[in-house]
Amino acid sequence: MRLGCFTKNRLIQVNLSGENAKLVKHSEKELAYKEPKGFQADFSGNKAIEDMTHSNEGNVVLGFTSSNFLMLDSDDQIEYYVLEFANEYGKFHKLGSHIVLRTSKSTKTDLFGNRLGNYAIIFGKPIMWSEVQWHIKEVLRLGAINRAFAKLRDFGTITIRVNFKNKKIPPPEVIRFCNNGEMTGIVAYIKHKNTCEGLGESWLQKSN
Repeated sequence: MRLGCFTKNRLIQVNLSGENAKLVKHSEKELAYKEPKGFQADFSGNKAIEDMTHSNEGNVVLGFTSSNFLMLDSDDQIEYYVLEFANEYGKFHKLGSHIVLRTSKSTKTDLFGNRLGNYAIIFGKPIMWSEVQWHIKEVLRLGAINRAFAKLRDFGTITIRVNFKNKKIPPPEVIRFCNNGEMTGIVAYIKHKNTCEGLGESWLQKSN
């Protein structure tokens, strides 16, 4: 088994015993996300997985739902990888402008100490659901999303959270906007987020 970690221009690969370490260099035009994403671990060395622990401090979680915009949850990823991926993928497939959101922070790291986080990407160009499905399969192949997110798309829509979650996780924060033409999906998400991001919190405060 190989362990991998993306750096900006290369993928470092080692086996579990630490032997046969090698550097795989990429050309200037080749993105690291074209290689397998590699093993990710938290501080204890456990494989990074989504925390599914039940919480008694829940709230009304609201989201923006659409079937004609490509929106991706990119969890347990390195920030610069998500930013680079969104920029290059959007340009290559002519998906218009895009925003990258930080949906929550994380204490997880990969084996090389890079801090992981949870992100979402929203592209602005309206497309048919059949195209959305194609892109989800392609992005899964490239390693930018996980299989759980791809499987949920069988319902025919994508939902990105807009308000706070469990009183501890704030609403998603926009960390990058890239103006590359069509931005219909971005405008629709931001309007919905501005309208709804405090509603769940208000309901929870009144009920306590």
